[in-house]
Amino acid sequence: MQIDDKRKCMSRKTVNEISFGEVFFNGKDYFMVTDQGDSEGYHFNEEDNTILCVNLSDGALVPICEDDQYEVVKAKVVIE
Repeated sequence: MQIDDKRKCMSRKTVNEISFGEVFFNGKDYFMVTDQGDSEGYHFNEEDNTILCVNLSDGALVPICEDDQYEVVKAKVVIE
């Protein structure tokens, strides 16, 4: 997989403001917000206030706190 980072805006949003499919950067890895829920089928876990995001470097689903702020990037993800 190749990530073509088109970072220009440097805008920061909380995870719950980031739309499905948008890519954000946490300073180390790129993540994409998914529409996949937890094991009970919810979009986010209301008890932990987390949203499932996919780590684009290894494909792992990671629960991230919905109130955390990250840099949103204009990125194109190419899967080969």
